[in-house]
Amino acid sequence: MEEELDYSLTDSLFRISANGHKEPVFEMPAAHWLLTEQAQKALAVIGEMTRSIGLDLPASLAGLSLFNLCTAKLIILARHDCFVDLSLPNLIFQVHVHNGHSYAGYRIVAPERRESREANNEQFAKSHWTEFFREHINPAIESIARTAVVDAGLIWNQFGGQLANIREYLRRQQDYIIAMDEFDRCAAVLTERLSADVFGRKKNPFAYRPRVIDNPWQPGGRMIIRSSCCMFDRRVDGQKCYNCPRLSRDERESRRKVIADQTVVR
Repeated sequence: MEEELDYSLTDSLFRISANGHKEPVFEMPAAHWLLTEQAQKALAVIGEMTRSIGLDLPASLAGLSLFNLCTAKLIILARHDCFVDLSLPNLIFQVHVHNGHSYAGYRIVAPERRESREANNEQFAKSHWTEFFREHINPAIESIARTAVVDAGLIWNQFGGQLANIREYLRRQQDYIIAMDEFDRCAAVLTERLSADVFGRKKNPFAYRPRVIDNPWQPGGRMIIRSSCCMFDRRVDGQKCYNCPRLSRDERESRRKVIADQTVVR
């Protein structure tokens, strides 16, 4: 009998789970990302929930929800030694609100579907990932970008930094929630073994050498600079993230001083 897959971590990090959210403000079959009219509706909802200016931010957030599917597969692979089925037909895209904040995630229709990995078979893993991207992730990203009238690079270019940040978070847990050696071994197929043409890009979007800065909210801590802007400033009263690569050194230093003053006041 196969062991039950544990989605607790993918749920807490990415809102990807077997149960999904019970009261979403919006949901649709994930395969509808490929349909222009449905993608427009989803992006409009994301835009309304985030008070976006234009569709740059909704496209970014929708694209990052697809990145989260990739990382969720990595986590399950590292934990259970199998590839879980996170193909578009097996997912329901959801947007929900919690404590005044909106979140995008996916409910897995058949969470027990899996494909066991052949032990230490790198070619098997490469073939699985190649099929997953070419049949599901790539077309969805292209559709979102086309619908929002943005370059697909706005989405793809964030993947390397996002994976580095997720790894940093998991590393800080000191193997309490996942064995980092196994996670890194699984992730290496994405970052080092897949060619750019798998993603339809000129370079592998997961390949990224992290740049580290001090974390102003945690003395002695560190943050990884994003590989590309997430467009979070493209909303009412929005501003760039502290670890945005578009921030100049002077802008970041100015922000650091403000954060430090706020920390002292508290």
